[in-house]
Amino acid sequence: MAKFRADFIDAAIAANTTFAGTHAVSTTAVRRHKILEMSVGVETPADQTMRISADRYTAAGTATAVVPTALDYAIPGTATAEAFLGVANESHTVEPTYTATLKLFNKVVSMRAPLLYYAPPGAEIVIPAVTANGVGWRYEAISSGTPAAVADMLIEEY
Repeated sequence: MAKFRADFIDAAIAANTTFAGTHAVSTTAVRRHKILEMSVGVETPADQTMRISADRYTAAGTATAVVPTALDYAIPGTATAEAFLGVANESHTVEPTYTATLKLFNKVVSMRAPLLYYAPPGAEIVIPAVTANGVGWRYEAISSGTPAAVADMLIEEY
């Protein structure tokens, strides 16, 4: 059960756009993974609010790949890091295909306070071992402007 940290940076986010996503991929051994924690902040905060959600998707869309960093760098018997077998992505130019009724997380927060999500043990958001099925974190609504998002995700692959 390898753990990884992924960082996501998006220059300007508009409402209903995905700023971070992760899903399984078929080009390697397909594994499930779960999101243990997530933090989201805004580089230039204002006195505004934003609604952040995590939603399931069945098609990944088009985005820039993010390479998660292994937290335990040495695989037993070697000096190399275990590779993340899923896909993490940011800066979507084509949105994923979301399943309308599968909202996993939904909060309204102030831009001046970072969002911190910690999954209760045993109740983590799980990404299935099905190609291109995953979870996207997105701004559903922003009261004003196009903030620059910065997010950090702790992922466990098993």
